[in-house]
Amino acid sequence: MKIFFILLFLTLNYGVINAQLEMRSNPYIKGRIIMKDKSVKDGLIQFNSSAFRVRFREDKEQKDKEKIDYKSIEKIVLTSKYSDERVFFYKKNGCE
Repeated sequence: MKIFFILLFLTLNYGVINAQLEMRSNPYIKGRIIMKDKSVKDGLIQFNSSAFRVRFREDKEQKDKEKIDYKSIEKIVLTSKYSDERVFFYKKNGCE
């Protein structure tokens, strides 16, 4: 009976640890936003729960974040020290 409770405890504990590892904050990623009016914003970019909710900061010390409407964005270029540049475009799909 003791072995059953020990195995049950270890199984539940393992599940809780994995769940906590998966619940991480959405980080700001270094990148560049090219607007449709050809202006460029360099800084930190965050996609909060959706690629249509773009948040922008010029640096880590900036307290407030600027919300940018995806309709005014031509493309987003993200840079990382672990991979090459990634370029994202918004494409019309006929739903609007």
